[in-house]
Amino acid sequence: MKTAARPDTGRWAVVVRVKTLVFSEKLSNSKQAEGTLTVKLAFEVLRNGVRSPLTEYEGGGRFSRPLSSAALKPTELQETLLRQTLESSLRYLDQWLSLNGPTREVLARSVRIRFRSGFTVQSERGDTVHYDPRRPLRWADFKAAPRSGKNYGAAVFSSFGYEATAHTVGGVVEVNMAVKVYQLKDQSWVWPAAKNDYALRHEQLHFDITRLVAERFKQKIIAEALEPDEYDARIQFIFLDSFREMNKVQETYDEETAHSINRAAQARWDAKITAELTPFLAQNP
Repeated sequence: MKTAARPDTGRWAVVVRVKTLVFSEKLSNSKQAEGTLTVKLAFEVLRNGVRSPLTEYEGGGRFSRPLSSAALKPTELQETLLRQTLESSLRYLDQWLSLNGPTREVLARSVRIRFRSGFTVQSERGDTVHYDPRRPLRWADFKAAPRSGKNYGAAVFSSFGYEATAHTVGGVVEVNMAVKVYQLKDQSWVWPAAKNDYALRHEQLHFDITRLVAERFKQKIIAEALEPDEYDARIQFIFLDSFREMNKVQETYDEETAHSINRAAQARWDAKITAELTPFLAQNP
């Protein structure tokens, strides 16, 4: 048995699912029966066709009725008891929503994104270099064994990711995000003969591209109209799209510069990425 009621939300339906509804009776004497009503309800919120649990209610009561030829039919007394129990359950739901609604994500009305700094204190002894414009890459950060059969002398492994925590306040899901851009030393390599400032600048620009795409990812999140019931999946979708963008830009960079051999193209890319990245670094180093 299912029915739906709409509290003062204006945005979603509450489904009332009847888990238990039992009348039981026993004779107290030759003229009267005594009984009990047991009711157990589950309340669920329905948003975009998806039901999520809210709370449950248990109630009921006792009754007595005279025996008659109509004893097997619902009596006015039983109907009244059931109605009172259902009304009590809705009052309970109303109180529960008033108390819990503002802090429950499934009942939230909107999403607010806050970006905290993704900066991590560098550990020179560690395997990871976290992006910091004040600490550019060094050849000492390229610790993997050089790869044979390549037509270039070095390769940097850089990437980005995000961490997110969320809590609901006043009907708003507040998502705190940190985006981290990093380089892995044990996956970055260089041939000794390729170690020069020009080649290192080429690899640094790969790292800069990763940071730039990470900043674009943040801008996309800010511009997105995120819904409380799907913000997490939507952020993940945008992240994966940005990750593909990063790989594509990195490939195009190497193709157009011929892995830094084309110095004119290298200079153009250097100027382009620097111009796009500088405003972001001014706001958030």
